[in-house]
Amino acid sequence: MMNTDSSVNDVRLVGKRASGFRFSHRAWGTDYYMTDFAAERLSGMRDWILVRVSEKQCETLSQNLDEYVRIRGYFQSFNCSEQGRRRLLLSVFAKMLDIPSEAGASENSIYLEGYVCWETVFRYTWAGMQATDILLAVNRPYRGTDYLPCISWGKYALLAAGFPVGKRIWLRGCTQSRDYVKDIGGATVVRRAYKVSACEVGPVEAVAS
Repeated sequence: MMNTDSSVNDVRLVGKRASGFRFSHRAWGTDYYMTDFAAERLSGMRDWILVRVSEKQCETLSQNLDEYVRIRGYFQSFNCSEQGRRRLLLSVFAKMLDIPSEAGASENSIYLEGYVCWETVFRYTWAGMQATDILLAVNRPYRGTDYLPCISWGKYALLAAGFPVGKRIWLRGCTQSRDYVKDIGGATVVRRAYKVSACEVGPVEAVAS
């Protein structure tokens, strides 16, 4: 079901901060930091989601340790260089952040609208599930584009497998994390990858003039 508001990149999280702050960048006179949040799945597993927050939001988080935090923002991508190679870094930019008056269950939801920018890949997982990998280009409100890896399942995987490059689509799901081991210059390091797991996906139909 397509979103009815104007947002094409809407992330909503409720979870707990699970790491300290690392400096990210400075923009328009404000320092921004990265921190990790833990959000629980229905299965009981946890996703560790990288979130970028402002220095003012850091103060709010520091004053409310071990509290559930509610975040609304965008899922963004940045190209960074590592030993001469380009790496796509994904994180949630916190547009709004507060402490809920009542602690509730974790939330992890995302809605995206964008364009298929790479040929979709249909496959079967080791458990025999149908899956289709999608690289989605989502335009930012003012300038730039985010390139977000997504995966759809089952009947939606079959649907997504037929989307051509350039097709405008919508999807709804959650942000998931996965740790993996990578060899960099002979040294073994543990990395964390992020992907949007879509529970629904469909084409954005043109609006008649």
